[in-house]
Amino acid sequence: LGVVWNPPEALGWRPPVVTWVNKYSPAGMSDELKDALLALFDECVPKTHHWAVRNTHEAIPSMQNNLIRSLCLLFQSLFTAEKGANLDAPDILDVMKKQFMFALVWSLGGNVDGNEGKEKFSEFIRDNFNIARFPNSGVVYDYFFDAESREFKPWEEKTRVFEYNREMKFSDILVPTKDTTRYSFVMASNLEVMRGSLYIGDTGTGKSVIMADGLWNSTEELSLVPFTINFSAQTSAGRTQEQLETRFEKRRKGVIGAPINK
Repeated sequence: LGVVWNPPEALGWRPPVVTWVNKYSPAGMSDELKDALLALFDECVPKTHHWAVRNTHEAIPSMQNNLIRSLCLLFQSLFTAEKGANLDAPDILDVMKKQFMFALVWSLGGNVDGNEGKEKFSEFIRDNFNIARFPNSGVVYDYFFDAESREFKPWEEKTRVFEYNREMKFSDILVPTKDTTRYSFVMASNLEVMRGSLYIGDTGTGKSVIMADGLWNSTEELSLVPFTINFSAQTSAGRTQEQLETRFEKRRKGVIGAPINK
């Protein structure tokens, strides 16, 4: 068996992006719009990654090709008719630019550590790209693309109203905030294209709670069956398999899977 290996630095970031555009673009997307999308990558990706590597600290080390893969998949989940991307609309190019910039912020800028780093990244985006302007207040992470108005709106407008449930344990209560809303939204968007999410932060910052809340709130929309597994130094592979199998359905001998239509 012979294997030809091209390391990422030899291949470059653009060939995988071109392949992705040709394979996963929505049906009916014109060649002109595809070229415009590739032009956005050419204009933003090298400059943004180069600046971020040299001027910010990453929460965990990352590779350029993985960050760009995250950008592609996040944009793919956003660029749909249900989320405002009607290919026949006269403003489709402006919509695409705004959704691309949102995806850029939460992919190449999603691993930037600390408030100071996010403020610096936000300033860089506003100073260097006029493709789609974010509102001036706050940072670029404070806004989402609203499909109805075709504009960037603050996350507070998307945040659910808190409803107290007397039957819930105190430790399970989560008051919706701007942070829980945006992190849940990004996670749900990744799930739509079968992309996992990793929350990074100090102990006690609510990572597990936000993840669980986001999954439970997406059960109907994404046909999910959320299942939480807590790992420790003593968790074995066999024990993990046992816990997973308890939530699967037996299809036939030796074959198990998720419940039908889930």
